[in-house]
Amino acid sequence: MFSGDGFSDMRFTVDAVESDDFARWVRGAQETGQALDSQTYAELAKPSQAVVPFTYRAASADLFGGIVNTASAADDPSQRICSPSQRAEQ
Repeated sequence: MFSGDGFSDMRFTVDAVESDDFARWVRGAQETGQALDSQTYAELAKPSQAVVPFTYRAASADLFGGIVNTASAADDPSQRICSPSQRAEQ
């Protein structure tokens, strides 16, 4: 399986922290950066190499379903895998 030209450059550091420290990190991530929506996802999905890690402050509620449905049924809505949840629409 080929994961892209930049795959061999991916490195991950794991920091095991207490719950309070993780909650603090989440709050900090939610206060900075841009939101992940369909436009920023389109940029993220482009091939890249050796990108410095970053976070998004939020993700649009319909992003996951939109990605899955686009990939699974571009021209046939009857083949959609994900439908919008009532909770996300509120």
